[in-house]
Amino acid sequence: MPANVIEATHADTGDVIPFYGGQEMERNVRGDTQVQSVYLNDTGENLISDLTAYEEATITWLASANRLSELDAYSDDLRTALAEYAQQIHRLVAPSQGGGWELSDTSRGETVRGYFESARWQVNEAEPYVVSCNAEFKRGDGIESADANIPASGPANPTDTATLDGVDLGAFESWSEKVKTTVKGYDLVFEGPDQRTLRETEGVVREVTIRGKATDTFADIEAVVDANKGEDVTVSYESAFPGESVDVVIKDWRGTRRQEHEQMGEYDLTLVEGVT
Repeated sequence: MPANVIEATHADTGDVIPFYGGQEMERNVRGDTQVQSVYLNDTGENLISDLTAYEEATITWLASANRLSELDAYSDDLRTALAEYAQQIHRLVAPSQGGGWELSDTSRGETVRGYFESARWQVNEAEPYVVSCNAEFKRGDGIESADANIPASGPANPTDTATLDGVDLGAFESWSEKVKTTVKGYDLVFEGPDQRTLRETEGVVREVTIRGKATDTFADIEAVVDANKGEDVTVSYESAFPGESVDVVIKDWRGTRRQEHEQMGEYDLTLVEGVT
Protein backbone atom coordinates (compact mmCIF):
# COMPACT_ATOMS: atom_id res chain seq x y z
CA MET A 1 0.00 0.00 0.00
CA PRO A 2 1.42 3.47 -0.85
CA ALA A 3 2.34 5.77 2.03
CA ASN A 4 -0.47 7.77 3.63
CA VAL A 5 -3.26 5.80 1.99
CA ILE A 6 -6.26 4.55 3.93
CA GLU A 7 -7.81 1.27 2.78
CA ALA A 8 -10.90 -0.63 3.84
CA THR A 9 -10.62 -4.42 3.50
CA HIS A 10 -13.63 -6.57 4.28
CA ALA A 11 -12.83 -9.15 6.92
CA ASP A 12 -14.95 -11.90 5.30
CA THR A 13 -14.80 -11.29 1.55
CA GLY A 14 -11.37 -9.69 1.17
CA ASP A 15 -12.83 -6.84 -0.94
CA VAL A 16 -10.58 -3.76 -0.86
CA ILE A 17 -11.73 -0.14 -1.27
CA PRO A 18 -8.93 2.46 -1.23
CA PHE A 19 -9.53 6.03 -0.06
CA TYR A 20 -7.44 8.08 -2.47
CA GLY A 21 -6.18 11.63 -2.15
CA GLY A 22 -6.44 14.33 0.49
CA GLN A 23 -7.50 12.07 3.33
CA GLU A 24 -8.48 13.43 6.71
CA MET A 25 -9.55 11.26 9.61
CA GLU A 26 -11.30 12.78 12.59
CA ARG A 27 -11.35 10.36 15.54
CA ASN A 28 -13.64 10.50 18.54
CA VAL A 29 -12.39 8.25 21.35
CA ARG A 30 -14.46 8.33 24.50
CA GLY A 31 -14.70 6.50 27.80
CA ASP A 32 -18.02 6.38 29.60
CA THR A 33 -17.92 6.11 33.38
CA GLN A 34 -20.22 6.01 36.38
CA VAL A 35 -18.99 8.39 39.10
CA GLN A 36 -20.36 7.95 42.61
CA SER A 37 -19.58 10.91 44.81
CA VAL A 38 -19.94 10.75 48.57
CA TYR A 39 -21.45 13.59 50.55
CA LEU A 40 -18.75 15.82 52.14
CA ASN A 41 -15.93 13.88 50.44
CA ASP A 42 -13.36 15.51 48.13
CA THR A 43 -12.79 14.57 44.46
CA GLY A 44 -10.09 12.04 45.21
CA GLU A 45 -12.55 9.88 47.12
CA ASN A 46 -15.12 9.46 44.32
CA LEU A 47 -15.83 5.88 43.28
CA ILE A 48 -15.53 5.34 39.52
CA SER A 49 -17.02 2.22 37.97
CA ASP A 50 -18.50 0.76 34.77
CA LEU A 51 -15.72 2.04 32.53
CA THR A 52 -16.47 1.48 28.84
CA ALA A 53 -14.79 2.85 25.72
CA TYR A 54 -15.80 3.45 22.14
CA GLU A 55 -14.21 4.95 19.05
CA GLU A 56 -15.75 6.55 15.98
CA ALA A 57 -14.11 8.16 12.97
CA THR A 58 -15.12 10.40 10.08
CA ILE A 59 -12.94 10.00 6.99
CA THR A 60 -12.89 12.51 4.13
CA TRP A 61 -10.99 12.12 0.88
CA LEU A 62 -10.84 13.02 -2.82
CA ALA A 63 -10.43 10.86 -5.88
CA SER A 64 -9.49 12.24 -9.29
CA ALA A 65 -10.45 10.76 -12.64
CA ASN A 66 -6.90 11.28 -13.92
CA ARG A 67 -5.45 9.05 -11.23
CA LEU A 68 -8.19 6.44 -11.33
CA SER A 69 -8.03 6.01 -15.11
CA GLU A 70 -4.35 5.08 -14.82
CA LEU A 71 -5.14 2.14 -12.53
CA ASP A 72 -5.97 -1.34 -13.81
CA ALA A 73 -9.13 -1.55 -11.67
CA TYR A 74 -10.88 1.30 -13.52
CA SER A 75 -11.78 2.32 -17.07
CA ASP A 76 -9.38 4.34 -19.22
CA ASP A 77 -12.21 6.82 -19.85
CA LEU A 78 -12.06 9.63 -17.28
CA ARG A 79 -15.78 9.99 -16.50
CA THR A 80 -16.37 6.24 -16.49
CA ALA A 81 -13.44 5.67 -14.10
CA LEU A 82 -14.84 8.28 -11.73
CA ALA A 83 -18.33 6.75 -11.96
CA GLU A 84 -16.96 3.28 -11.23
CA TYR A 85 -15.24 4.58 -8.11
CA ALA A 86 -18.37 6.43 -6.93
CA GLN A 87 -20.38 3.22 -7.25
CA GLN A 88 -17.69 1.36 -5.31
CA ILE A 89 -18.17 3.71 -2.33
CA HIS A 90 -21.75 2.46 -1.89
CA ARG A 91 -20.41 -1.00 -1.01
CA LEU A 92 -19.01 0.27 2.31
CA VAL A 93 -22.53 0.42 3.76
CA ALA A 94 -23.91 -2.99 2.85
CA PRO A 95 -27.15 -4.76 3.87
CA SER A 96 -25.04 -6.91 6.19
CA GLN A 97 -21.43 -6.02 6.95
CA GLY A 98 -20.76 -9.40 8.58
CA GLY A 99 -17.43 -9.45 10.36
CA GLY A 100 -16.86 -5.83 9.39
CA TRP A 101 -14.25 -3.82 7.54
CA GLU A 102 -10.58 -3.58 8.51
CA LEU A 103 -9.50 0.04 8.18
CA SER A 104 -5.75 0.36 7.55
CA ASP A 105 -4.03 3.71 8.02
CA THR A 106 -0.37 3.68 6.99
CA SER A 107 0.28 7.13 8.48
CA ARG A 108 -0.57 5.73 11.93
CA GLY A 109 0.67 2.23 11.25
CA GLU A 110 -2.50 0.63 12.54
CA THR A 111 -5.48 -1.43 11.41
CA VAL A 112 -8.82 -1.38 13.21
CA ARG A 113 -12.03 -3.28 12.56
CA GLY A 114 -15.58 -1.96 12.53
CA TYR A 115 -18.71 -1.05 10.59
CA PHE A 116 -19.46 1.89 8.31
CA GLU A 117 -22.62 3.78 9.27
CA SER A 118 -22.68 6.07 6.22
CA ALA A 119 -20.78 6.80 3.01
CA ARG A 120 -21.26 9.74 0.67
CA TRP A 121 -19.80 11.06 -2.57
CA GLN A 122 -20.31 14.40 -4.34
CA VAL A 123 -19.34 15.88 -7.70
CA ASN A 124 -19.40 19.62 -8.42
CA GLU A 125 -19.87 21.33 -11.76
CA ALA A 126 -16.68 23.35 -11.18
CA GLU A 127 -14.59 20.15 -10.79
CA PRO A 128 -16.34 17.48 -12.86
CA TYR A 129 -13.39 15.08 -12.76
CA VAL A 130 -13.01 14.98 -8.98
CA VAL A 131 -15.27 13.15 -6.54
CA SER A 132 -15.22 14.18 -2.87
CA CYS A 133 -16.15 11.50 -0.35
CA ASN A 134 -16.74 11.01 3.34
CA ALA A 135 -17.66 8.06 5.52
CA GLU A 136 -18.55 7.46 9.16
CA PHE A 137 -16.97 4.43 10.85
CA LYS A 138 -17.56 2.75 14.22
CA ARG A 139 -14.87 0.56 15.73
CA GLY A 140 -15.75 -2.88 17.05
CA ASP A 141 -16.44 -6.48 16.08
CA GLY A 142 -19.45 -7.45 13.97
CA ILE A 143 -22.02 -9.69 15.59
CA GLU A 144 -23.06 -11.27 12.25
CA SER A 145 -19.64 -12.53 11.22
CA ALA A 146 -21.01 -15.33 9.03
CA ASP A 147 -23.67 -13.31 7.23
CA ALA A 148 -21.83 -10.70 5.15
CA ASN A 149 -23.86 -9.41 2.20
CA ILE A 150 -21.73 -7.02 0.16
CA PRO A 151 -23.46 -6.29 -3.18
CA ALA A 152 -21.50 -5.78 -6.37
CA SER A 153 -20.97 -2.21 -7.57
CA GLY A 154 -23.83 -0.68 -9.53
CA PRO A 155 -23.51 0.19 -13.24
CA ALA A 156 -21.28 3.04 -14.35
CA ASN A 157 -22.50 4.50 -17.65
CA PRO A 158 -22.17 8.29 -17.44
CA THR A 159 -24.17 10.34 -19.96
CA ASP A 160 -24.87 14.02 -20.59
CA THR A 161 -28.49 14.09 -19.43
CA ALA A 162 -30.28 13.19 -16.20
CA THR A 163 -34.05 12.73 -16.17
CA LEU A 164 -36.85 12.35 -13.63
CA ASP A 165 -39.92 10.54 -14.94
CA GLY A 166 -38.57 11.25 -18.43
CA VAL A 167 -38.13 15.02 -17.90
CA ASP A 168 -34.70 16.56 -18.50
CA LEU A 169 -33.32 17.85 -15.18
CA GLY A 170 -31.06 20.42 -16.86
CA ALA A 171 -27.55 21.26 -15.70
CA PHE A 172 -26.28 20.25 -12.26
CA GLU A 173 -24.24 22.56 -10.04
CA SER A 174 -23.63 19.67 -7.65
CA TRP A 175 -24.96 16.19 -7.12
CA SER A 176 -24.34 13.63 -4.44
CA GLU A 177 -25.43 10.22 -3.23
CA LYS A 178 -25.40 8.94 0.33
CA VAL A 179 -26.00 5.49 1.73
CA LYS A 180 -26.63 5.12 5.45
CA THR A 181 -27.74 2.69 8.13
CA THR A 182 -27.85 2.63 11.93
CA VAL A 183 -25.13 0.76 13.79
CA LYS A 184 -25.56 0.00 17.48
CA GLY A 185 -22.60 -0.81 19.70
CA TYR A 186 -22.80 -3.08 22.74
CA ASP A 187 -20.13 -2.19 25.29
CA LEU A 188 -18.26 -4.45 27.70
CA VAL A 189 -17.13 -3.02 31.02
CA PHE A 190 -13.36 -2.55 31.32
CA GLU A 191 -12.83 -3.46 27.65
CA GLY A 192 -11.50 -1.30 24.83
CA PRO A 193 -13.19 -0.25 21.55
CA ASP A 194 -12.09 -3.44 19.77
CA GLN A 195 -14.24 -5.53 22.10
CA ARG A 196 -17.45 -3.61 21.35
CA THR A 197 -20.00 -5.75 19.53
CA LEU A 198 -21.57 -4.01 16.53
CA ARG A 199 -24.90 -4.73 14.92
CA GLU A 200 -26.91 -3.04 12.18
CA THR A 201 -30.39 -2.24 13.46
CA GLU A 202 -31.83 -0.85 10.20
CA GLY A 203 -31.56 -1.48 6.47
CA VAL A 204 -29.60 0.69 4.05
CA VAL A 205 -31.12 3.96 2.80
CA ARG A 206 -29.88 5.67 -0.36
CA GLU A 207 -30.49 9.38 -0.94
CA VAL A 208 -29.74 11.42 -4.06
CA THR A 209 -29.32 15.19 -3.65
CA ILE A 210 -29.20 17.52 -6.66
CA ARG A 211 -28.64 21.25 -6.98
CA GLY A 212 -29.59 22.10 -10.54
CA LYS A 213 -30.63 24.78 -12.97
CA ALA A 214 -33.02 24.33 -15.87
CA THR A 215 -33.22 26.65 -18.86
CA ASP A 216 -36.14 25.09 -20.72
CA THR A 217 -37.72 22.37 -18.52
CA PHE A 218 -38.25 23.98 -15.09
CA ALA A 219 -42.07 24.01 -15.24
CA ASP A 220 -42.02 20.40 -16.47
CA ILE A 221 -39.84 19.34 -13.50
CA GLU A 222 -42.21 21.15 -11.13
CA ALA A 223 -45.14 19.32 -12.69
CA VAL A 224 -43.50 15.95 -11.97
CA VAL A 225 -42.85 17.02 -8.37
CA ASP A 226 -46.42 18.30 -7.87
CA ALA A 227 -47.91 15.13 -9.33
CA ASN A 228 -45.87 12.80 -7.13
CA LYS A 229 -45.04 14.55 -3.87
CA GLY A 230 -46.60 12.79 -0.90
CA GLU A 231 -47.97 10.07 -3.16
CA ASP A 232 -47.56 6.33 -2.70
CA VAL A 233 -45.76 5.97 -6.02
CA THR A 234 -42.23 5.87 -7.36
CA VAL A 235 -40.82 7.54 -10.45
CA SER A 236 -37.79 6.64 -12.52
CA TYR A 237 -34.58 8.61 -12.03
CA GLU A 238 -31.98 8.26 -14.77
CA SER A 239 -28.71 9.67 -13.51
CA ALA A 240 -26.18 11.27 -15.83
CA PHE A 241 -23.53 10.29 -13.28
CA PRO A 242 -22.76 7.58 -12.40
CA GLY A 243 -25.26 6.50 -15.04
CA GLU A 244 -27.90 4.30 -13.45
CA SER A 245 -31.68 3.95 -13.48
CA VAL A 246 -33.37 3.69 -10.07
CA ASP A 247 -36.92 3.99 -8.76
CA VAL A 248 -37.26 6.84 -6.29
CA VAL A 249 -39.74 8.85 -4.28
CA ILE A 250 -39.46 12.63 -4.03
CA LYS A 251 -38.39 13.58 -0.51
CA ASP A 252 -37.78 17.30 -0.84
CA TRP A 253 -37.99 20.04 -3.46
CA ARG A 254 -37.15 23.72 -3.35
CA GLY A 255 -37.33 25.69 -6.59
CA THR A 256 -36.97 29.32 -7.65
CA ARG A 257 -38.51 30.18 -11.00
CA ARG A 258 -37.83 33.30 -13.03
CA GLN A 259 -41.21 34.94 -13.50
CA GLU A 260 -40.57 36.07 -17.06
CA HIS A 261 -39.47 32.55 -18.11
CA GLU A 262 -41.57 29.75 -16.63
CA GLN A 263 -39.21 27.10 -17.96
CA MET A 264 -36.09 28.68 -16.40
CA GLY A 265 -35.11 28.33 -12.74
CA GLU A 266 -32.90 26.85 -10.06
CA TYR A 267 -33.74 24.08 -7.63
CA ASP A 268 -32.65 21.70 -4.88
CA LEU A 269 -34.04 18.18 -5.09
CA THR A 270 -33.71 15.15 -2.77
CA LEU A 271 -34.75 11.66 -3.88
CA VAL A 272 -34.88 8.39 -1.94
CA GLU A 273 -34.52 5.02 -3.64
CA GLY A 274 -37.13 2.40 -2.85
CA VAL A 275 -40.46 0.79 -3.66
CA THR A 276 -44.02 1.62 -2.61
